Amino acid sequence: MRSFRLDTGEVGRHPGDNAAGRFFSRYSFVGVRGAFGQFRAGRIPTGSFVNTLSFTPFGDSTTLGPFMLHTFVGSQPMLASHGISDGSWNNSLVYNTPTLGNFSGSLQVAPGEAAPEGRRFDGTANYRSGPFAAALSVSRIRAAAYNVPRSRTDPAGAPYVIEAESSTLGSVSYDFQVVKLFGQWAKATLRPRGQAEIDLDTVGVHAAVPFGAGRFIASWVRTERTQAGTTERDRTTLAAGYLHSLSKRTDVYAVVMNDRATGLRTGTGYALGMRHHF
Repeated sequence: MRSFRLDTGEVGRHPGDNAAGRFFSRYSFVGVRGAFGQFRAGRIPTGSFVNTLSFTPFGDSTTLGPFMLHTFVGSQPMLASHGISDGSWNNSLVYNTPTLGNFSGSLQVAPGEAAPEGRRFDGTANYRSGPFAAALSVSRIRAAAYNVPRSRTDPAGAPYVIEAESSTLGSVSYDFQVVKLFGQWAKATLRPRGQAEIDLDTVGVHAAVPFGAGRFIASWVRTERTQAGTTERDRTTLAAGYLHSLSKRTDVYAVVMNDRATGLRTGTGYALGMRHHF
């Protein structure tokens, strides 16, 4: 799947996609499917990424979705657990199990063919029964060399070179019909070359309330960052809005977001827009 930006006409999800020279930004794969499950090879979204966006009413928005913003967007005040790599992995092999009862799962591996990506593993387990759903994802990256600029709350210095990442994501949801509630928890450890490990603990609570031809949505997310020899920092983001469906594929939205981080001024932003699903 190829991405482009409507506001500038540029190819890619962001300038980094252009710099990487990617033709396919999101995924491109071949595979086989049968009663045994599915095998795929190529550039494929990780189970951690899919479970992150599946358990928040903001979906995969990396601008307005607080949990995605805290965990998958690298250029933010305190780094991000998955911000060093990507939601899709190059040169990866994936096996998805068939649904067995209420359970399903996936395993994804990618060899360290070239810097900076390193050796990568992602395993997920999913459970769905009526209005209840739960998921657990574990991700590991080793022998990497990601150059990551220091965050705005870091002391000045050369970019981090992240050599390893370990992360765990747990998610639950329950649909009460009048309101759907979500809960997410993520714990990650980043290992910079020659420096102390960075620990990131993120918790999120979300809700979606049907109303008319759309729904009200809200999300509260907090991340705590610890690293030996530095002051503990935290970030809290609250977003709320309304999505109104014009058709099966098109909706309009209005969102307000408040963002606070240690050592930085509190910011409040507003967004109005229209979205079409292809």
